[in-house]
Amino acid sequence: MKIINFILLMFVLVISLYAKETFIKSKNGNSLIFKEAEKNEHFEANLYKKLIFSSKEYNSTIYINNATYYFGPSSSILSGSGRYVILDALEGGYITGYSDDKDEKPLWKDKAHCLVIDMQNGCILINETDDACMMGWKGDELYNNAEQQKEKIELKRNIKDDLDHLLKCENIGFMDINECKKQNKGKVDNAIRCNPINSKNIKEYEKYLGSDINSDTKSILGAQ
Repeated sequence: MKIINFILLMFVLVISLYAKETFIKSKNGNSLIFKEAEKNEHFEANLYKKLIFSSKEYNSTIYINNATYYFGPSSSILSGSGRYVILDALEGGYITGYSDDKDEKPLWKDKAHCLVIDMQNGCILINETDDACMMGWKGDELYNNAEQQKEKIELKRNIKDDLDHLLKCENIGFMDINECKKQNKGKVDNAIRCNPINSKNIKEYEKYLGSDINSDTKSILGAQ
């Protein structure tokens, strides 16, 4: 039976390195859909620019920033039951102004990320970088696999974990204002996927968002 379950888990990791679209499908029928495959000299394989969580109730784009690339199903690790998935990502782009040389060429910089996503609702529970990505499953429990720090990692996301980090786009100077708004929307969307608004938490949402919740947010709320 364990062998059959393992085969089924492998089967739902639908992998196609050269496909423009691919997906991970959980046992509960929900999916993570990877779109807009890209490849450049800095990638060993195709990476994806767009990630969508899809369920019977709603589709929701998972957005972090415009520099994030997702590795796709081939590098993902499902938990024992398939409820959670560890997903590798890369934040990268070209930078300028790093030297006094007038003829400097844009320099590529990137940083490894790992996301832990709940396949029941599309909630990004964890977004870590580099060494903090040494994680592994014991059933549905997540542990840090570092040799000197084998600790259980809590799979919980509070409203403030996302909304405490909203940017003030009107006064921002280090990024495009539209990108700033998209990042904020990504944080709000994730907060709602993780903690759907209800009578018990509405006051906390209003603390961050005010009482004027936009129509996009309302549509997500209604779907959940």
